[in-house]
This record gives sequence, C-alpha cells and structure tokens, in this order.
Amino acid sequence: MNRFKILQRLTLFTLIYTLSFLPLSVVRGQDSQTITAEGTLTGNGISIPFTMEFPPAGGPVTGTIDYSGEATNGGARCPGTLIVAISGNFAGGDGSVANGGFEGTEQVTCADKSIGSITITYHPGGIIDGAIIGSGWTGYFYANGTGSGTMRFRATAWDLGDTVTWQVIFSAAEFQAALPVQITSEYIFTKYNIRVEDSFGGDGWDPSSWSDHELVLLNDVLKNLPPGFLEQITLNRIVRNKVKYNPDGTPRPGRAGEYRSCDIATDPDCNGSSSTLRIFDGAANPWLNNDPDTSFKAVILHEITHAYQYHKDKSSIYEKATNSPQVQDYMEATKPINFEGSSSLLNGWDWSDPPGKWEFWSPDTNQPPLEYGKKNPLEDMSVSVSYYVYAPEELKKTSPERYNYIRDYIYGGVEYENGHPIQP
Repeated sequence: MNRFKILQRLTLFTLIYTLSFLPLSVVRGQDSQTITAEGTLTGNGISIPFTMEFPPAGGPVTGTIDYSGEATNGGARCPGTLIVAISGNFAGGDGSVANGGFEGTEQVTCADKSIGSITITYHPGGIIDGAIIGSGWTGYFYANGTGSGTMRFRATAWDLGDTVTWQVIFSAAEFQAALPVQITSEYIFTKYNIRVEDSFGGDGWDPSSWSDHELVLLNDVLKNLPPGFLEQITLNRIVRNKVKYNPDGTPRPGRAGEYRSCDIATDPDCNGSSSTLRIFDGAANPWLNNDPDTSFKAVILHEITHAYQYHKDKSSIYEKATNSPQVQDYMEATKPINFEGSSSLLNGWDWSDPPGKWEFWSPDTNQPPLEYGKKNPLEDMSVSVSYYVYAPEELKKTSPERYNYIRDYIYGGVEYENGHPIQP
C-alpha cells in the first residue's frame, strides 16, 4: 500500500465546529501584582514618613504609618509613637483615583504626664472614635512614579492640622509592568510575528472582524504554547471570516476553521509565505467542556497543529504533511504493537489504495479523543493536541500513547491544566 498518497498541493483543513474571534482593539484585565510606594504626610511643618502598597491594575490599597518622634503634651515636646494602618482601593491605570480610611493608635509619654495609649478607628463617611479625627483619604497614582492626595486626619498630640497632604514615589517601570497587556492585532504581530486580520469580503469570503474577547483568546493560545514551538510552525496570518464556502459556492456554517499551507495564486512555489489560518463564526460552538471559550481556543490550536505538520524549515514546507517526520513519528508512536487479530497492514494508520483513503485500526484503548480524528492521521494529531492542552484527562483515557508522545516529543515535557502550563 502507498501510505502517503493523499493530500494535494493546495491543502485545507477544517474542524467540525467553527472558530469565532473578535475585533482588533484594546483589552484590559485585572492584575493582582502590587508595588510599594514610599512618601510623607505633611501638615503644619511636620513630615511623617509612611508606605503604601497598591496594584497598578486596580484593587486594594494598604499602607502603614509607623512613626516615633516628638509630640505635644500640655505644651511640652515629648516622645511618642503613632501607628496607623491605611486601607482603601485604587481604580487602576495612570492617573486613576485612590481612596479609603484608616485605624490605629498613638501613645505619648512625658516625664510628668502621659496621655497613655488611645485607639482610633475610622468609620467610612464619618468621624472616627478616639483622639484622631478625620473623614478618610483620597488621591491619585500616576504612571510616572508619583502619587499625591489629602487625608482628613488630626491626632491629639501631633500638630498636623485637620487636612494632611500626602506624596509618594514608586518605580514607574514596575507600575507599567504590572498593568495588564493591551491585546491588539499589532501586539500579536510584534510578539509572535503573525498577522491578525479582519476580512472585508474582498478575498471572496463573507466579511467578519475580530472582537476584543476573541483577540484575548487567540493570545491566550499563543502565549501558552511550549517554548520554541512557534519556531516549528509555518503560519503567516490568521484571518477572521464569517463562514466557509464549498467550491460550488454553498456555505458550510458547521465548519470552525481551516489551515492552508500555501495559496498558489500568491505563492506559486509553495514556500509557505502565504500560509493562512482562517477562523469562522462557528468556532465558539461549545463542543469541548461545554464551554465556548475553551472550544474556540481548542479550534485555534487544532489549526496551528496543521501549521506544525507542514513545517519543513524557515523557507519551505512539505507538499504532503504525511511526508513530514513529525507526522510519521506520530503515526508510528500511536500504532498499537500488540493488536490481537491484526496484521502489520491492519494496525494503526494505513493508506489504502484502492479505495484511496486513510484507514485506521486500533483497539478501544488507543483511539483519537474525537471521532473527527479518525478522518486521517493529520486530524488525529491535531485533535489530540487540542485535547492534550484543554482536556488532558480525556486524552489520557482514550489513548495514553497519544498523551505521552505529545508530552515528550511535541510539547517538550510541558503539561497542562485548564489550558495553562503546569508550573514545576
């Protein structure tokens, strides 16, 4: 039998479900990373140092005033301590508002007289109990590494006045680094050298655009690929289309996406310079884990795996992906060695000519995780890689051979949970 007589020069791969990416714009997410700011409270010529911690992306603010110095007690200057815990919230981003309250203690002791220890507690929107009065604090943090504001704050023995001003400094670089990444088509091109494009119908397809959310999902797939994997794929652009069409012009709304290794019209030598992945509206159909986002990402990864199968080197591709060593090794590794009642020709994947198609023989314990994977070895590998990342336990059940091969020889030992690499 001829094992590799199957695919033509212009190749197209699709999943059963459709891909759905969204427009090319900015997306922000919350980030819990915090940075430290140091500064002073200033009032009536007195400066008291303090610190704050806050997340540049937005979230809880904490701070501490822990000061020992001279305070006023009955007209005398006496040693004392002031300990106040600051709390609040930062809206997130350059120049956004921060505000909150505080609670703490002060203690001043003189040789002849002591006011003792007084505990104060801030009540949001009102006066505080004890010797320190106020109505909270407010201000702003900026990306240039500064922050400032005011605090309604007066202690019994610390002559700061009713309104204290505060100023802090922090690392501008840390502020910027802690902000969420802005996911745009330009960002993806700069980071991964893959063009992400809307379709406007000029290429013969119904127009569609990437949404913000879809761009985030696409970036999530790319950033979680194993180290060096992007160097082993042939992929120039990812295009968003509404629906796939048959050669006769009829639509196929059930299709999720497709990968073409080359477009002869623009790349007659098929060197991979026109390699294109298309995502259709149906990609978000919840076929995997009953979740549209997971399904969407799994379809993207499925098609990217086709780009891995065709990759030969930086300047060329395999005309038939089944001739590539990455596919041949996969077929050999997933072939059951001891399959009762089988011959060498009825064991794993074999090209049958006639009838001119790929046929698969294997026991129930060694199957692709999805029926679509039985179409041919390329779909087998692509489906299995998607399950390896987004449903690994399912792949282990259907075929430990597939799981182990992908782990050891495609993903370099990197394993996944909920679509993200498991940290060692």
